[in-house]
Amino acid sequence: MAVQPQPTPTLTPTPDYITVLQWNANGILPHLAELKNFLSHLHHQPDIICLQETHLQPNKHLNIPFYTVERRDRPNGQTGGGVAILVKHTITYTVLNPTPKLEEISINIILRNKTINITNIYNPPKQNLDINIYQSLASKPNTILLGDLNGHSPLFGGNKTNPSGKVLEQLIEDNDLVVLN
Repeated sequence: MAVQPQPTPTLTPTPDYITVLQWNANGILPHLAELKNFLSHLHHQPDIICLQETHLQPNKHLNIPFYTVERRDRPNGQTGGGVAILVKHTITYTVLNPTPKLEEISINIILRNKTINITNIYNPPKQNLDINIYQSLASKPNTILLGDLNGHSPLFGGNKTNPSGKVLEQLIEDNDLVVLN
């Protein structure tokens, strides 16, 4: 009896780096073609896509080829807001429990044998940031905080500083954060 050689399993290696795209969609379904067109012109597809103001409801579906969609819609049929993280199928991740009082979604991934936390936040314009909640997020090691926080400050490209901008300035200073805007 001849023995058939077994195929060697292929493992998805842990990447050495990731690329992250962040976009306030202001309603993803009406802008879905725009996002797909943008992605089709990239040489390297982002590993993680973070969307704010998705405006999705539980009965609406979001499908992007090659990505798994994790999302948090506003509760009880409220309109507006909402966040989503799209994770490339080749990335292993865990969705974390939501932070109370925040419109956010967080995942953990493993990168270079370290756990990296990615937190995607939407803060409505008329809602001031609670420094205590954000301090607990910013003080976690290996964390990427991103989103539309509606904080304005000359430190990150604004003309003037609003109350949320002051909170962000304090968080940046207290936690030695780096701003990429």
